[in-house]
Amino acid sequence: MAEKKPLIVSIDDETSTLKLIAAILKKDYEVVSFNSGQAALAELRNRLEPSLIICDIDMPELNGYGVKEKLANNAKLSSIPFIFLTALNTRQDFRKGMVHGADDYLTKPFSPEDLLETLETRLSRTKEFQAKTSLNIHTLGGIGVEADGNFLTYDAKKVIELLVYLIVNQSAVPLHIIQPSLWREEVVDNSLHVLTNRARKTFEGLAEFVIEDDILFLKLLVDYYWDAQDFDYQAQKALKGNSLAAVAEVGLLYKGMFLPDFESSWSERRRAYYDSLYFKLLEKELELAKSKADKDVAKAKLDFYLGN
Repeated sequence: MAEKKPLIVSIDDETSTLKLIAAILKKDYEVVSFNSGQAALAELRNRLEPSLIICDIDMPELNGYGVKEKLANNAKLSSIPFIFLTALNTRQDFRKGMVHGADDYLTKPFSPEDLLETLETRLSRTKEFQAKTSLNIHTLGGIGVEADGNFLTYDAKKVIELLVYLIVNQSAVPLHIIQPSLWREEVVDNSLHVLTNRARKTFEGLAEFVIEDDILFLKLLVDYYWDAQDFDYQAQKALKGNSLAAVAEVGLLYKGMFLPDFESSWSERRRAYYDSLYFKLLEKELELAKSKADKDVAKAKLDFYLGN
């Protein structure tokens, strides 16, 4: 039986471009074409499971950025490799594409070789990364990162601070903002570049750190779990409800101080934020406790946290 060809979804409001892409790819790929982002999204949500999506940016009704944003908000579709194909070719356009989470950016006009090389490179990387299913990031009460159950080694633990800093700041931050955020003391001019190179080495095959002009971009290549992010989400959810059990359970996610021993202004602000969130949970638990036993437990937790 012949091996099934990878499915490529092509989205462009220009019929000529759709025909050109289909002609170039037909030998090695199955191609499904759409002349609007809305039509493509409807089919992607319904039945299509492509290996990769190629999408024009400048389209009526819903442009390429809008398509990517809607895909990012869909758990089933968010991890599909996504390439912007567009006549917009300035540095600002490239930067905007990266901010929106594109895996690659191909400009018009393009040659068959350009298109094939871009697809093959991205699909090859995706295949490699599928072997590494997830990152498990620990920052509460300790620090470390696991990939498929194995702790990563690193030259400097600050690479983990850089990773979570970029996650919090939506994966794109101007360089001149990062340095004063992550270093309290004066450092040499190339400190951030050295740290970025160390991060690339540590997270090779798991995340990409790309510098374009004065912006550092983070592109996560695998799924991840971050304890502080999960604690934040679950705590906010529990604080809105009135379940004693839920509040107490979420409190167990707080394993201790965020990034202990880190002294950057950013890490100290985040530490204060998670500490205050935990304190609110303890107060909420005491407020919701009805029986004497529950009140005693809640009060003991609060006193211990306050050092009483």
